[in-house]
Amino acid sequence: MYLPRWFLGAMLCATLMAPTIISAQDITSGPVVNTLPNDPTTGTILNRLAKITTAGTLVLPATTGDDQIKLYVVIAGAGTTGSAVYVEAGNTGCEMDSAVSSKAGTYLTRSATTAGRCHQQDAPPANGMVVGTLIATSTVVGGVARISAQNVAYIPGSGTASTSVGLTMPAEFTVANSPVVNSGTLIVTEANQTANTAYMGPASGGAAAPGFRAIGITDLPGSVAAGACTGDLAGTFPACTVAQTSGNWARTGIVNQTISGDVQDYNGCNTASVCRINGGVADRIVGGLVAGTNGRNLRVCNVGTTNRITLPDELTSGSSATNQFRFGASLILSPKRCTELWYDGAVSRWMGAEASLLTPYVTRSCTIPFGSTAAGSPPIASDDDVNEACGNNTGMDWQITAVKVFANAGTPTFTPALTGGADITTLCTAVAGTWTNCTLVGTPIVHSFSAPPNSATCSVAPCTVAGRVTTAGGTWTFGWIDITGILR
Repeated sequence: MYLPRWFLGAMLCATLMAPTIISAQDITSGPVVNTLPNDPTTGTILNRLAKITTAGTLVLPATTGDDQIKLYVVIAGAGTTGSAVYVEAGNTGCEMDSAVSSKAGTYLTRSATTAGRCHQQDAPPANGMVVGTLIATSTVVGGVARISAQNVAYIPGSGTASTSVGLTMPAEFTVANSPVVNSGTLIVTEANQTANTAYMGPASGGAAAPGFRAIGITDLPGSVAAGACTGDLAGTFPACTVAQTSGNWARTGIVNQTISGDVQDYNGCNTASVCRINGGVADRIVGGLVAGTNGRNLRVCNVGTTNRITLPDELTSGSSATNQFRFGASLILSPKRCTELWYDGAVSRWMGAEASLLTPYVTRSCTIPFGSTAAGSPPIASDDDVNEACGNNTGMDWQITAVKVFANAGTPTFTPALTGGADITTLCTAVAGTWTNCTLVGTPIVHSFSAPPNSATCSVAPCTVAGRVTTAGGTWTFGWIDITGILR
């Protein structure tokens, strides 16, 4: 019997649209269907999901995204041509992307692995569309399982199922509101820590997760002082105490001293960083200072009102060599003046830190010649005496600091004497061809003539220095006596 095509289509539509079919086993409802053209490029696949494009065609959904729109199972006419029949709602079959068992009544969403397949999941999905509910109790990969197509939006909390999320954190944090069921807020705060601890890695050994612990010395860089104090310090940081003074750079402070005459190897400044000296009404000489150690700094002040204090440059006698000054010239401190000194251990001398205070004119020398240097000159007679003298017309006292004698032959002796015949040495015997130092007795002073430089009046004797010569062997023909002193 021949039936026209339009009649067959009407019969198919009537069958698909039939609301209820009753049998002896169960009661089922027919699906609600509709038709749309297939997408001409990707198209559709039978028993897989499809979505409606903006062009009004059906196409396979993507495996990512497409979870916020309605998706439909294609049950006839799939492909890239013609029109496809898709299920709006009701019983149908969908191709599955996984094998499950005993999962009837669970949720169905679009597959994230194969385009268009249905995916079963136990828990409800996040906000989005639920394709439907699985009716079959089990599925196989690629097999068509019976489902109830619904295409409704799922809102978490609207169903009976629930999602529980908990949170754990390291010990330095605390967690509140964990677990969260369906919705809520996990709250993380910093935990209380013991005082004087820091968030760091392990104190020793290999790398490990950080935590809070006390800071150790090894945690600090080398430039940070920590632990026991060393060197000149005692105790522990940061409360170090001064245990000693290397190089004597730091002394007890200021000392006040009074001297009544010239002093040699003076020890009144031993414990000071500032030494204040009062010489009274007369000028004084400080020939040297003891306790000179390498690098020591010392300020010397003249706190007198009228007197001057002279620090002579490397005396040839008096103070020990290692206590003397090396300035290049003697240094005079006028009243109320100070100078900075430091001790140079390399040369074992006190050095001047203020060269501007040096006065090269305070050192005065005088040379007395004897005999004749002419060839064939006769030897000096044994009864010859010094026929010249060194006078002082500078207006200041002349402190004799050294006497030297030279003879070209023999071993003559020289005894210097001040005006009036007072001997100022015991004996000074020359060595032929070399300069010989004489040993001074006391601190001889040669006063100045009045109203220098033209006056010949010696108000306070002596104002000159000469001496007596005793020859030995009568062989020397010439020589010199050199007298050096400091103007005060």
